[in-house]
Amino acid sequence: MALPIEVVEYQRVKCQCNECGAMVMGAPALGIVPGQDLSIDLQALLVWLGNYGHISYEKQQEFLRELGGIEIGIGPGQATNARVADTVKPAVEELWQWARRQAFRPCG
Repeated sequence: MALPIEVVEYQRVKCQCNECGAMVMGAPALGIVPGQDLSIDLQALLVWLGNYGHISYEKQQEFLRELGGIEIGIGPGQATNARVADTVKPAVEELWQWARRQAFRPCG
């Protein structure tokens, strides 16, 4: 038996200042990132499975379908991985620069 599709809509209040025209928007619901289809927890799991577990997008799809009854396409997995890679790139570069400045001390 196929699971029904569940659609959840989150609304945020948005206001515009009459004097300067600035837009002010309320915070999104906890765990929701605007413009993204997957929750933060599910994105973290997919990134971990792909990068640490070396599991292909197709196997991630199968994993979510079999264990959680969650159907996703390949695109969201790829987009999530690319977005996270772009986000952590500055921190990884900073760590790399720090490591290069450290004195080499051989073991033993």
